[in-house]
Amino acid sequence: LTTTCDKSTWENKYAELKHYVHKFGDANVPRHYPQNVALGNWIVTQRRRYSQKKIKRERIQLLNEVGFEWSIRQKKWIRYYEELKMLYNQRVQVNQTPNPRLVIWIAAQRAEYKKLQNCEHSAITAERIKLLNDIGFKWTLKEAFWVARYEE
Repeated sequence: LTTTCDKSTWENKYAELKHYVHKFGDANVPRHYPQNVALGNWIVTQRRRYSQKKIKRERIQLLNEVGFEWSIRQKKWIRYYEELKMLYNQRVQVNQTPNPRLVIWIAAQRAEYKKLQNCEHSAITAERIKLLNDIGFKWTLKEAFWVARYEE
């Protein structure tokens, strides 16, 4: 049940989001956006409602029109994947990256893959495994070190 009050509140926040997009060029409002904390909270609510399938199709369409990101985790994963892929293409050893967060991300991918191999609950998907395999990702440190030494 959506009331008139709910509708106008949603439309007001959507207008604020459009203003944010116009100002910053994207719809990635931080959760704790200091200039408008309520907008950051509203963004979180929209993502939650979307994942629970409790948001109207029209609202999804409007949010998509301004470039709304439904899954920040997916976006971060792709960003780290692209960074890793670039290093692999340049034949740079991963331990030589200036980005310590990438090293942590790589360790997390290996840990999730190991969980999957041990029949434990894992956040890694078959699609992500394929993407990493396609760039020659090494799933164990032993394998990664062996390849690094071999290429020296």
